[in-house]
Amino acid sequence: MKSGTNTFNLKRENLMPLDLERIRSLQLSEPARKELAQEVEDALAVEPLTVVRPKRLAPSGDPHDYVSLAAYFWPNPDSEDGLPWIPRDGEVNPERDEGDCMPLFQLCIVVRLLCLGHVLQQDPRCLPQVEERLRIWFLHPRTRMTPHLSYAQYVPGLADGHCWGLIDTTLLPGMLDALLLVETNLDPEVMEGMKGWVSDYATWFLESPLGIEEAAMHNNHASWYVAQAAAYLSFAGRPLDAKPWLEKRAPELILDHVGPDGGQPHELDRTLSYMYSCYNLLAHTASAIYAARIGMLFPIELLETLERAVAYLLPAAQGNEWPWPQIKPLDPTTIIPVLVWQGAFLGRAELREQAVELSDSTEWKTSYRREILGV
Repeated sequence: MKSGTNTFNLKRENLMPLDLERIRSLQLSEPARKELAQEVEDALAVEPLTVVRPKRLAPSGDPHDYVSLAAYFWPNPDSEDGLPWIPRDGEVNPERDEGDCMPLFQLCIVVRLLCLGHVLQQDPRCLPQVEERLRIWFLHPRTRMTPHLSYAQYVPGLADGHCWGLIDTTLLPGMLDALLLVETNLDPEVMEGMKGWVSDYATWFLESPLGIEEAAMHNNHASWYVAQAAAYLSFAGRPLDAKPWLEKRAPELILDHVGPDGGQPHELDRTLSYMYSCYNLLAHTASAIYAARIGMLFPIELLETLERAVAYLLPAAQGNEWPWPQIKPLDPTTIIPVLVWQGAFLGRAELREQAVELSDSTEWKTSYRREILGV
């Protein structure tokens, strides 16, 4: 498999925390085992990458600095030099692949798969590959990424970086969660190195001007900011620093984002309204999971608000018409993890049953993904 964009990047369940206890004791069915085995083979075939490689450099000129182009910005057809780039919402500029965004997405998903391969298949090749890939991208002085996103989603002719570039690392928490599955078997120097890198990144994430600006956003960017902050602080051994975000900011956002009918107005005016509504709901659900892990259960009011949001999305996932803009086909599997986790939090079997029905009617029917979730 070539490096760069690949089908791994399209599977949004990789954004979500894992049910660690369930996975450690899980025995996969034969069809699910074969599916995971093939994906692990594909992951092993992906070339280990580093930010230090031939690419479009960050405006700093430092090859260790992460850089990405704003996905929905394009050269200006009305100017001689194409500057400044202009927005086209929902239309991904293929030049995005010249930066570090897609390689980082791929790294996170590959490492997560390899951790699952180690735990669920006892594949002896997986753990050494996890350690190698982490050393190359995060830890080795010659190849490591500096722990900041100052040049994420920059727009030529407009800005060297944007606060909304912090959403580039939304797959990183899912990868870190997978490392918790293999922590006792991982080289202690690698695990400690990762905790140190993540702690440094969390500090930049919370204290930099871009981070402070992103925290104040009003839509899915703010939701993923909170979920990411909770994940990084918890992984780095700083759970008390995560509590204010989960106690105050997460409830504010949930109550602001979900209307009385369950719709999410901040996301419904997008050209990919269903996708972004699901994306936002995944972030809030992830925050609820991270909160529960440190002994904080979201109040019933918040959980019932999230239940309204998933109920609003469910008919479209079941094949009914979606009345809002969606310029690409919607993925009905995206809300399956939300149904499972919300059902567990609220003690409502009907939510889990809806997850089972969706799984049975989609590509998840014989997938290891549903078995990991317990549906």
